[in-house]
Amino acid sequence: MISVLASVQLTLIDAQKAGNLNIHLSLAPSIVESGSGTHPIGYLIIANSAGVPIPASNDLEIQLTSNEPNIASVPSSVVIPKGHDYARFDVTTGSEGQTEISAQYKGQTSSQKFRVGDLPITIPEDSELKINLPTNLMRVNTEMPVAVFLQYNGTVLKAHKDITVSFEYEKSLIMPRDDKITIKKGDYYALTSIKTLERVGNAFIKVSAPEFQLNTAASIQISSTAPASVAINVFPKLIGYSEKKIDLFVNLLDSAGLPTVATENINLELFSNYTRLQDSLDDNIGPKGAIIKKGDFGYYASHDFTFLPPVQPTPRANECPVYRPDKILVGVSAQGLGISTDMLTVTEPLSDNDDRAKIKQLSIFMLDKIPNNATSIAGYQTGVIENDDDDARATVERQLDSAEIAEESAQELVDQATNYLATVQSNPGSTQAEINFAQNSLSAAQLTLQQASTRVASLEAILDGCIENEHAIDDLEDGAFYPMQSNTIYSSDKLFGNLKVISSDQDKVRINNVGPLSTTSSYGASMISSGQKAGDVMVSAVLGGLASGSNSTEVVNQLKPSETKIFTPIGDGKIIFNSEGYYDLFVTSLDSAGRPTSSKNPVKYIIEPINEFAEIKPQETFAKVEGHRWQAGGENNSPVSTSATPIGIDSESSLKTTTDLQLVSSSPTAKLMMAIDSIAGVESTSSVGVVQIIDSNGNPYPVPDDLKIILTSDKPKSIQVQSSVTVAKGSSFAEFSVTTFGVKDTAKISTNAANVLQSEAELSVVPYTASLKIYVEPIATPLVPNQDVPIKIFVDDQYNVPQEGVIVRLASDRNGTATPDSSATDSTGGTTFTFKALQGKTTSFTVHASKSGYEDATKTMDLDVLYVLGLEINWILYVAMGGAIAAVAVVALFFLRKPKQISEDEQEEI
Repeated sequence: MISVLASVQLTLIDAQKAGNLNIHLSLAPSIVESGSGTHPIGYLIIANSAGVPIPASNDLEIQLTSNEPNIASVPSSVVIPKGHDYARFDVTTGSEGQTEISAQYKGQTSSQKFRVGDLPITIPEDSELKINLPTNLMRVNTEMPVAVFLQYNGTVLKAHKDITVSFEYEKSLIMPRDDKITIKKGDYYALTSIKTLERVGNAFIKVSAPEFQLNTAASIQISSTAPASVAINVFPKLIGYSEKKIDLFVNLLDSAGLPTVATENINLELFSNYTRLQDSLDDNIGPKGAIIKKGDFGYYASHDFTFLPPVQPTPRANECPVYRPDKILVGVSAQGLGISTDMLTVTEPLSDNDDRAKIKQLSIFMLDKIPNNATSIAGYQTGVIENDDDDARATVERQLDSAEIAEESAQELVDQATNYLATVQSNPGSTQAEINFAQNSLSAAQLTLQQASTRVASLEAILDGCIENEHAIDDLEDGAFYPMQSNTIYSSDKLFGNLKVISSDQDKVRINNVGPLSTTSSYGASMISSGQKAGDVMVSAVLGGLASGSNSTEVVNQLKPSETKIFTPIGDGKIIFNSEGYYDLFVTSLDSAGRPTSSKNPVKYIIEPINEFAEIKPQETFAKVEGHRWQAGGENNSPVSTSATPIGIDSESSLKTTTDLQLVSSSPTAKLMMAIDSIAGVESTSSVGVVQIIDSNGNPYPVPDDLKIILTSDKPKSIQVQSSVTVAKGSSFAEFSVTTFGVKDTAKISTNAANVLQSEAELSVVPYTASLKIYVEPIATPLVPNQDVPIKIFVDDQYNVPQEGVIVRLASDRNGTATPDSSATDSTGGTTFTFKALQGKTTSFTVHASKSGYEDATKTMDLDVLYVLGLEINWILYVAMGGAIAAVAVVALFFLRKPKQISEDEQEEI
């Protein structure tokens, strides 16, 4: 993951203004690895009172000190050259520890703490000890990796010293490779493995770190492929009592519930709670030699037996008669393998010419899983799907709905006839014939209503009573399958050729014997056998002109891997680097039950996109991959889709697996810091960027090999960075240059590199541009036309320093004139013009000031002019009116020049 780290914060201690300048000290980085050396990591920056970086107007000498010179020493002074807004200085490191480096200038002090060597690390009291396993399921005589680590608030902790972890375990079931392991200093986890013995059961493993009084435990369920139980399947499970046989299949399961084969001959005993069937099974005509032979998966029996119609119980008082099919329990037992039962339902037959059998279906029965190289059964049964809409009660309910609608319509007719009769009778002009007609209409409507109401009441009474379905199929839930007995023979032989049973993959399942479907029966059975190849397979049956159906089963090869798992030591698909710059991950082979399993042949994988190789050797269950390169997944370190693909001759593509992996916050981070948050950019290229590799504790992480860091700026047109920087082997940091183009902007700079988390920081450019300000001495108004008035103009810079040699131009509108056209300011920053107002009520002039290296400045003055309509103004009149003029004279504009007298509005305008 790429983390965002803020740039170095500058601490100003007991800062006092030195004129208009502030001095800031920055150390980037502020912590370095142990060892003697000289590093150009100190920065001195100057800014104005508003915090804006500015270039020095002359050379500035800054004094430097270090509290602990034996830890880190600095030059006694550093000069910020004229025209520059910062300067760098070297820091020479010595012994480990922390010091404080300070800069002083004219009573102003800025300082920052600096450290050589790691920060002290402690294990938090509420930390957790974790054990991580690829799976909690194992098989006897197999092995899997185990990882142990410390965690705090979800973050994996880096060991600050060697941490010993001890194991306790169930000695009769498992055995770890090591009784004690060590999380070495600088690492995040320790690895070992666990091997199961030859017994099945639930094992525990407990790990403890006595020094920190931490422990944790995990359980492991151990199973075997040897037979552990039997399972009986009666098929079909619903038949008509006209059937003349019962079919069943008994198979073996291991302790994990997966299909397996017999390791020796297994005698079976069949039983039933149905007396007639039990007698038949016990009789000589029953199944003989009910044995699952060594190497076989199961035992199939098609036992001849005649079923009788179920005896229906006599309803008790107030009970409705309900058809009850026979529920027949059929079971099997085997010495040491327990008992298994299944239920057979025998019900009323349904013929294929029945009205309910217009839409015919075919259902396929198979076991969900069968082992490889085994024989099993695929049964098929004809039938129909129950539709509750044609049930007796549903029919009456529909009739009641229609009757209620008819009753409502009849009531409306009665209401209309009643109203009509009342209207006719109240009309004096109605004849007797009209009255009789109205009465007869009402009588007819009332009779219709009475008949409709009687019909509704009759149907309601029927619903309140007992309603017997016409056939047992109607007792089933809507959508249920009901068997239908065929009146036609279906067979795959040449005589009939109207039955086909097909496998979707002959390498997985073959059809050995397609059993026929005889008349008066609803089902048949085909013998199938599985091959060496594992996986899902579809079996389909087609009855010509009748129906078709399909079902699937899974062929399981427990002695062959069926899936692959990528396992990381700290779990959850998280990648973390150790102190030597490597990470571990494992490729584990699992069987269909999710247990580690081995293979007779080696299984080779390529791990992409990291392009590492892994090989699980014969009779082993996992392979370790020691990677040295991991590319973070874009912004915010999004997960990387990682795959393990089998390679080589006869490789199994089905073993390919893909999972998401990502670096975690405990991994090293390429921390990006800008030694200066904002610069004036007076130099086009400045070495103000630093990338430092740090661990999760914020300590320097010297890289084991040269590490290339890719740098990008989101504003390359205004703030550009070099394309990359390399942190040299054995070092934790490197500087990089930033190129600016005199454009005011803020850019986000980010890192991207293999094996480390990314980060980003911001840098602002506040270009220094000298500017001019214009001040005009007060002018008495109104002006007298045609009279020369001196205009005194002063020009300062943005810091209120008078500027000599500024070219000033004064341009008047058509109601005035100014001389000369232009003039240069003297050492006081001033110059004088002569202005004369002409006719009109007002006049104005504009002052333009320009000087090389400064932005031009402009000011416009609007002035009132003395004006009397129809009267020629002359000197005598002006003298006579002098008193009045003096009385109305005002100061039009008054621009004071001294900084201490500038208004706040003018200050902001600078």
